[in-house]
Amino acid sequence: MLFRSLNDVAADDVRVLVTGNPANTNALIAATNAVDIPYRPMAPSDKAVTGDWIFSMGHPGGYNKARGSVVRLGRIISKRSARMRTDCKIVMGDSGGPLFNFDGEVIGIHSRIGRIDTENYHCPIEAYHADMGALQAGSVVSRQGGYLGAAVRNEAEGLVIRLIVEGSAAEKAGLEEGDIVLSVKDEECLDVDEWKTRIGVHEIGERISIKVQRDEEVLEFDVKLSKRPRR
Repeated sequence: MLFRSLNDVAADDVRVLVTGNPANTNALIAATNAVDIPYRPMAPSDKAVTGDWIFSMGHPGGYNKARGSVVRLGRIISKRSARMRTDCKIVMGDSGGPLFNFDGEVIGIHSRIGRIDTENYHCPIEAYHADMGALQAGSVVSRQGGYLGAAVRNEAEGLVIRLIVEGSAAEKAGLEEGDIVLSVKDEECLDVDEWKTRIGVHEIGERISIKVQRDEEVLEFDVKLSKRPRR
């Protein structure tokens, strides 16, 4: 994790091992010579848990008074396999920046701002641990994710399926418009963003269980995710 501009480092001292692509924008930069580049270590997997105090760093282009505090405190509100939500304030332009525990270890990378600036989302460091070997080998890590073919919407009664694509995995499994989503792979699913994350972390051909309420019944469906159709 770099905390100063690479303009301060000679071009011969670093090289990009692998850059991202439209499906994955992570990149790995290696120091090829003995240069003093400040960094902080990544936290071990599963060290950060819900309720932990954390802090974020902003000001990606250098200090800017208009961006507010440089260090912002908060706590982890929820943590899933592919997404972490905190009340630690981040602002536009902070995406890609580090989220720390109080040991100074990086526990996540800022992903996006929620509906309010103290409801924000981060990629947990566990995802980077999982891909580090491939990145160090110079491989592009691309996850297009499996395709379900069901669109949901937050309504008064819960997360409701409002569209089933004809011929999709959702239709073949038996899901119907009007079903209220209760869980995906036994993990509670409360909003549209969580739904997208729950589905998107699984690969084409993977099977997932989706539990819904239909009228007075609670039903569980085994769904085999398919490849996203071309537009």
